[in-house]
Amino acid sequence: MNVKSAARVLDIFELLADQNQGINISEISSRLEFPLSSTHALLKTLVSRGYLILEPTNRKYRLGARLFEVGNQYIEDLSVVDIVQVPMRQMRELCDETISLGIFDGIAGIILIRKNESSRALRIGNPLGTRLPIHASAMGKAIMATWPKSEVQKLHESYMQNYQVSTTQLFQILDEVKESGVAYDMEESTEGVCAIATALDTGTNRATTSLAVVVPSVRAEGETWKRLPNLLIAGAKVISDQYQGKEIDLASTRISQLENTWVGDLT
Repeated sequence: MNVKSAARVLDIFELLADQNQGINISEISSRLEFPLSSTHALLKTLVSRGYLILEPTNRKYRLGARLFEVGNQYIEDLSVVDIVQVPMRQMRELCDETISLGIFDGIAGIILIRKNESSRALRIGNPLGTRLPIHASAMGKAIMATWPKSEVQKLHESYMQNYQVSTTQLFQILDEVKESGVAYDMEESTEGVCAIATALDTGTNRATTSLAVVVPSVRAEGETWKRLPNLLIAGAKVISDQYQGKEIDLASTRISQLENTWVGDLT
């Protein structure tokens, strides 16, 4: 496969990632401005390797299970993923809201890679792999707040042309995040969904992962909402300390730190 074909394969993946119901070959060819013949050849190969699925009834193409396998292996190779499981579960048990872990995708988005869902009937449960805009999501703002301003400015100029916030305003938002330790998303990325996030400190000056509490907008108020930032910061510290090898009595320390934070806020 040459460079041109490889680029076209990636274009197909990115197009289909936004098409849950799938699209047919003519639409793929038209949207990407690829010749129909070469589009057919690429799709045939990708289907045969399991990266795409061709629905026999409507002849529409969707992403295949092989892509999930490859992506999941990448996630499993991230050492932080193993570390977050217990703290995320304990945080969810204490507040009974969905706890999510996101990672910077290297361009201008945040990919949801782990979650522990609330047990409530009304809850937020975005699928793993959901991509959120870095500038409009709590996780994205929490991550950007750890970056040099020159890097944020470059990202703003390259990918946020339609963002109704200037570079100066964005810097002010990120300064507030840095001061408080948490970032907010008040229905900016998704209507009806609010979130609070904080970046995970993995021993570098530039974060790429963040932890969030995600709630329906109808619960983004009151005493419980006000207490969530402290729980989130405490949970992130437990994860960051363990990642950097600072924890010894892991199980008891995790439980006591999180429970003391949550219960302490009640008094």
